[in-house]
Amino acid sequence: MKIYVVGIGAGSADGMTFKARNVLEKADVIVGYTVYAELVKKLFPDKEYFVSAMKQEAERCRKAVEMAKELVAGAAEFGAHRVGLQSGPDVDASLRADAKKALMDSCLEISEFARQYENLYLIIEPLDRFVHKKQLLGPIKEVVEWFAALKKDASNFYIHWDSAHEKLGGADLLESLRLSAPFLAQFHICNCVTEEGHPYRGDFHMDVGQAPDFKTWGYLTPEVGAEMLREAASFDPIDGVPRMTCALEVRSHLADDLWAKERLIRTFLMRTFDLAGISYDA
Repeated sequence: MKIYVVGIGAGSADGMTFKARNVLEKADVIVGYTVYAELVKKLFPDKEYFVSAMKQEAERCRKAVEMAKELVAGAAEFGAHRVGLQSGPDVDASLRADAKKALMDSCLEISEFARQYENLYLIIEPLDRFVHKKQLLGPIKEVVEWFAALKKDASNFYIHWDSAHEKLGGADLLESLRLSAPFLAQFHICNCVTEEGHPYRGDFHMDVGQAPDFKTWGYLTPEVGAEMLREAASFDPIDGVPRMTCALEVRSHLADDLWAKERLIRTFLMRTFDLAGISYDA
């Protein structure tokens, strides 16, 4: 499940960015205040909508939890073993503690519901708070503290860690991984531009570089990836997770040669695993 926060501009087709329109076209459900939802309905009349008047935050939270339960049930029906959730957008610093408490309560309810499905667990991905995605669960030290409290009553929740968000947040990647280790079920190695002022700074799932030098505008090289793999491979297994999984996250585009992109990714990963001294099946 992915949740996008979309600004619709003036609500008309010519007042909306291409990216906003593209996200709405792909969405299964559109949630919003009544007046804005009615504007969007003119462009996407066949979508499923959940609308409410302003000042009905509690009702919207309740609906979000029920929708999450439906997704968990659907995932279990199709044989999935893990379901991912996100924390939602950040709020003003004065409201952050209350928002985290509300998120905790929602996660506890979803956790209890998910217990009926054997071998299924839940993951939350912390995202950057201040640069691009601007989510409630951001800085890893805060996340780990919040997660330790959650795990006391929601043992089926784990962390999905993403190197791009940690890098954008200014974290030391290896230290961030170590902090996450007690709760870590899976992680993404993901390239990004971190240079302030650069037009592509942010979590855009950018390509990795090509052999032999693997250079890009981003921070990620096989050497950096190998350090993360070695660190993660040193962690002890955690209860409830059969094995930790790792993926290289790269975005594809409409004109891409997908086989060429697969070769690019595979070449990068093979080099990374070789440098880490970890065996693999080519």
